Amino acid sequence: MTGWKPVLRKRRATICRVGGIAKTAIMADVEVVSLFHITQNALMQGIVSVLGRILIAAIFLLSAVGNKVPNFNKVAEHMAAEGVPSPRVLLAGAIVFLIAGSLSLIAGYKARWGATLLLVFLILASYYFHDFWTLEGAERQAQTIQFMKNLALMGTMLFVIGNGSGAFSLDNRERAEGKKHRKGDF
Repeated sequence: MTGWKPVLRKRRATICRVGGIAKTAIMADVEVVSLFHITQNALMQGIVSVLGRILIAAIFLLSAVGNKVPNFNKVAEHMAAEGVPSPRVLLAGAIVFLIAGSLSLIAGYKARWGATLLLVFLILASYYFHDFWTLEGAERQAQTIQFMKNLALMGTMLFVIGNGSGAFSLDNRERAEGKKHRKGDF
């Protein structure tokens, strides 16, 4: 944050009485940070975390509801043409992974599990649909870009898996209320 300064920084002597004896304590270079600055920083981190989760999830949620669900048969045919086994079953699974993972990230509820679902989706989608290593020319370049975009999104999912969903999330609310995580929870 720009313009941040410590609230107090000075040497001072304090006289206090302990058991009727006056003692002097020297407090050297004490920095007191105002609660306002700490709260403001936590608030900013929380807001940025929520916005980040929404923006991350948007691409997956819109892909599911805006493309895969309304064009189910056409997408399944395309998957079959790309060599995906059992395309209708895997497409249904992909839709579930995309919607559940996205909503999990947005709400910050079991966000690590949601990010894991999206990571699995990204790995499979990258392998089957962005196989730039089998292509030539402009198509190779286009699919390389898509593959690299998916790698970046995989990195984002790994970040969420490693760090959780942030301060403003249902996961954090559960922790704050003192609920213990069950075995198998991230």
